[in-house]
Amino acid sequence: MRKQLPDAAIAQTMLWIWVAVVVVALVLFALWRRWRRAHPPPKPEQKPTYSQSLSKRLAATRQDGKGKRRRGPPGAGGPRER
Repeated sequence: MRKQLPDAAIAQTMLWIWVAVVVVALVLFALWRRWRRAHPPPKPEQKPTYSQSLSKRLAATRQDGKGKRRRGPPGAGGPRER
């Protein structure tokens, strides 16, 4: 069986359609990159160091006033019953 070549007019039309598709894709890609440069994504918030987070936690407990409650010596409340 012999290979049949498409008609020249049809081949040319198909070629122009593919060229148009590629050009549209390139233009859209260029526009997308330009838009991304103008609108960069927000940078993630940096995680505080351990000492910073510890200082913040300690300061929060001091402000609440709910720190550890210290008990007096065992004999302070009177004689202990056995």
